[in-house]
Amino acid sequence: MTQENAEVEATEPAAAPEPAPVHDPKKPPEKVNVQALQVDEEVNSWCGKCKGFYLHRVKTLQPPKPPKAVCIPCKAVHQVRLVEPGKKKKAGTDRPNLPSWDVLTADAEPELAPKYMITGNFEYGDFIMHSKFGLGCIVEVLTEERIQVSFEAGVKLLIQNYSR
Repeated sequence: MTQENAEVEATEPAAAPEPAPVHDPKKPPEKVNVQALQVDEEVNSWCGKCKGFYLHRVKTLQPPKPPKAVCIPCKAVHQVRLVEPGKKKKAGTDRPNLPSWDVLTADAEPELAPKYMITGNFEYGDFIMHSKFGLGCIVEVLTEERIQVSFEAGVKLLIQNYSR
């Protein structure tokens, strides 16, 4: 490299840093172990003042409660919250390996499905007709007495092989 080229390179402005990725304040953060956070670590958390999920810097640890953090945009101090207050997770919806209801019941014949009874014995993949939830498919046999059944309304835990 000649001295001329070095001078030209030195006078060129440095490349601008890449812009930070666009953050969606309505999207909750990825799963984070709140108890494993350390002081000065950054985490996306719900901010009640900003009304969204924004970057926070952990300031104090207070086990077993969640750590306190400072919201970077508004400087408010509060506990780390990974879910929006008032928004509860629906039970039975966190089953990533479970096919959709349409796929599960594609080859089902509801008129041939036996009526669910707690004294009955069911196996994985069986279809049943429940008096309240309708057609269901056994997605997991937990024990001899408990089964998980997928209904259109969600996954339910039911009893089987019950003897009085």
